[in-house]
Amino acid sequence: MRRGLDRLARSVRRHGLPVLLFAALPVAMTYPLITLMGRAVPGPPWDNLGWLYDVWYLRQAMAGKAALLFNPNIFYPFGYNLALSETMIANKVLLAPLLLVFSPTVAYNVFVLLTFFLTSLAAYAFVLYLTRSRVAGVFAAVAFTYAPYRIGAMAAGWLPLIATQWLPLLFLFLERWLRERRARDAALAGCFLALNALSSWYYAYIVGISAAIYLLWRLWPWKVNLARRQVWGHLALMAAVTAVLVLPAAVPAIQSARSGLAWSLGDVEKWSASLEDFFYPNIYHPLWGRWFLEHRANVPAYPWYAPGFVFVGFVPLILAWVAWRRRSHRFVSGLALITLVAFVMALGTTLHVGGTRLYVPVPDGVDRLFARAMHFLTERLAINPVSYYSLHRPGAIPIPLPALLVYLFLPFGSAMRTLYRFGLITTFGVAVLGGVGLASVLRRGRVARRVVAGILTALVLVEFLVVPMPFGFADATAGPLEEYLRTLPDDAVLMRFPLVAAWNGDALYRSALHGRRVAYGHGTFYPPEYMAYGDVLDQFPAPECISLLQSWGTTHVLVGERSYDAGWGDVRGQTWATVQEGILRDGRLREVAVIEEAPKWLGESVSGVIRGNLAVNPIVQDRVHVYELAPR
Repeated sequence: MRRGLDRLARSVRRHGLPVLLFAALPVAMTYPLITLMGRAVPGPPWDNLGWLYDVWYLRQAMAGKAALLFNPNIFYPFGYNLALSETMIANKVLLAPLLLVFSPTVAYNVFVLLTFFLTSLAAYAFVLYLTRSRVAGVFAAVAFTYAPYRIGAMAAGWLPLIATQWLPLLFLFLERWLRERRARDAALAGCFLALNALSSWYYAYIVGISAAIYLLWRLWPWKVNLARRQVWGHLALMAAVTAVLVLPAAVPAIQSARSGLAWSLGDVEKWSASLEDFFYPNIYHPLWGRWFLEHRANVPAYPWYAPGFVFVGFVPLILAWVAWRRRSHRFVSGLALITLVAFVMALGTTLHVGGTRLYVPVPDGVDRLFARAMHFLTERLAINPVSYYSLHRPGAIPIPLPALLVYLFLPFGSAMRTLYRFGLITTFGVAVLGGVGLASVLRRGRVARRVVAGILTALVLVEFLVVPMPFGFADATAGPLEEYLRTLPDDAVLMRFPLVAAWNGDALYRSALHGRRVAYGHGTFYPPEYMAYGDVLDQFPAPECISLLQSWGTTHVLVGERSYDAGWGDVRGQTWATVQEGILRDGRLREVAVIEEAPKWLGESVSGVIRGNLAVNPIVQDRVHVYELAPR
């Protein structure tokens, strides 16, 4: 007993200050989140509220008020198989105890802060193991935890993507196994690989590929290491632990989504990183962020895709270069390799610069020859065939990248829409190598080491600063529209137009606030049987669309006036006037209310900078006309 207490006291003395720092920084670096814990969640009202709905639904399921795997109240009358969306299982394990104490909104925000703390703690443990330097561990933890990749994921509301705490722990136990060859470390590596996959299916692919490359590199020479029975036994144990934890969730997801588990090449291209994004300074910064955002040649839809969202930081990058130059351990080259591979993969299927695809001018006929070759590769040879001609441009050719081969030839490669998420590994690799580089240059006394490390860590925090958070918050409280919809009969079924106002996380979450069934929803993939009617829904207020809604038992239709006038209509050229005219001409919809939605986007300061896109705000703060639909 006494020995255990002594060990605990030593641990507190050695690691107490870093742990306190890791606990305090999330509150400071996400301010003013701490003041809005029960009212709002970070980011514009979009995907974040979709994940908040997931948190709310988990609480309903825990209370026995909802089925855990199937939701009949959205995408009505078909319902929604929750296997069609991101897994979030590992995150829900952490969220479940929070929901026993807090409301869904508070639990969501506590979970966000918890991911910052746990990610810092895990990265610190990994770099401490590699370098035996606590200050290097603190530096790497800060550089990874507060990098724009994680801040951008929080801004966009992608709750699964900020659960990055399992990544450093995976590599910690991989490295321990590589050095010490203990079965326990192999089993723990398999466990943490599974937790990465069960946080986000993207991470199953991204982290799995990176871990495999790292292992292969570190097991060189293969002729020696792979000839050992013990190595194969431990690798089998690692794989078995991963499979036991992941397959019960993966198999139903694959079976449920197999008919639509793919994205078009155009979608994948849209969500690729540009070459400069890794080096483009933090666009959320309170001092220089706005200037850099304004001077980007093209700013895609903020904040889901913004320049510099995978910025690795100049201070970590310089120190990572120092670690590479010195290369005193083989793990340095292994980390550098996965960092480079992830960098290339994040660039997508073709090279982009300045937010647009780069084309190389070629002589007449060369582009056609290249197109024929690409056509043969992408349509004839590919496991996941796709048309190349969406990328074709006369007199020029794009620059294909290795991710195109992943998309075409690896199982489920075409299911990864957002390849820039490989930037997680690049960010992680640079941060860890930065910690290793810092440890290698700290040669002087203890005080001097701490001062230098403290200054460099502070510089990283300055580089990554986003206080006060300029992307704002999504209000999670009920507004006038939800209050009105609560007065409708309990068996009411709602539909909303235009579809962009219905098929998003905000509209999904607000169905939890008003409690009525909805003939729309949101998720990673939509039910195929529902989407079979997508071409009909697109035509609202055409008579065949209204007839379809009647056949579904829809009782009320919500129509956003400002969304149509802002250009978000489902038919080209639609305006509120043309939609209203069609509604009156059909005669089956009777207007029963007109409601001004309350502001849902709080405290944001950058949407006015965005160029070349339709404004998002009319969708999330609309003038909504509520119509009663005559029964069939």
